[in-house]
Amino acid sequence: MHVRAATIKDAEGIAHVHVDTWRTTYLNIMSPAYLATLTYDIRKELWQKHLSDKEKHIFVLENEQAEIVGFAACNQRPLEPHIGDLTSIYIIKEEQQKGYGRLLMKALFQTFNELGCEKVFVEVLVENDTRHLYEYFGAKIVEIDTMNLGTQELEFFIYKWDSVKNVLAQLA
Repeated sequence: MHVRAATIKDAEGIAHVHVDTWRTTYLNIMSPAYLATLTYDIRKELWQKHLSDKEKHIFVLENEQAEIVGFAACNQRPLEPHIGDLTSIYIIKEEQQKGYGRLLMKALFQTFNELGCEKVFVEVLVENDTRHLYEYFGAKIVEIDTMNLGTQELEFFIYKWDSVKNVLAQLA
């Protein structure tokens, strides 16, 4: 497995991972009706747009067959350049719990460091076990909020890392 910067050609592969991971990760969290509305085509369009945005930094996790099995994305806040937002880390179910989240985190935090970010935030649904990865690397809950998704109200944590350099030291 290896991580590399994503290109526009990766939009379809990222879209497949995005839809598939939402359907497995959020199976008992989000309504089945909402999950059924997710399509590869719509997500492909979304990722083509994101991959064309120079402010977004997107990485893919590829297996030995050069298939995309995970991805991660982040950005620097335009009005607060010392703050970064980790917007996503997704890995297909079959490849989870193998240390690959660490590889994607490393790519993101190296990017945050290069951008001059000191602090990083991430929002995670309370019931999403991925939050334990963030906690393991020192993220602290700073706020609890809710969001509406379809007809469902979901609770999420807002986590913060106070030092990009400290996280990078842990990931080394």
